[in-house]
Amino acid sequence: MAYSGLRWPFHLHDLIRSAIRNADDANDDRWSDEDWRRAAERAFRALEAQWRQDPRYDRTVLVGCLQQGLALAQDFDLDLDWLADAAFQWRAPHSVRSVAAWK
Repeated sequence: MAYSGLRWPFHLHDLIRSAIRNADDANDDRWSDEDWRRAAERAFRALEAQWRQDPRYDRTVLVGCLQQGLALAQDFDLDLDWLADAAFQWRAPHSVRSVAAWK
């Protein structure tokens, strides 16, 4: 895969992700739906922290966090929470300092 310039240029193919998540496997180490949700929530919070703590207010970081955060919110029915602030920053790049100071 060629580097596209985005912060996270690689992803797990949807078919592989689906096969892993929906495997008909009775092993003890298989993740439950709740395990997946907890992992998604941790990743969602990590993305928020990365966006909020970016000292340069880098647009690449912002867009990467938005893309990943929106995908997690959709897949795991998470509240949009910090994504609204991030989307506002994306639409109003000159007011990033005031948006970041809200929280």
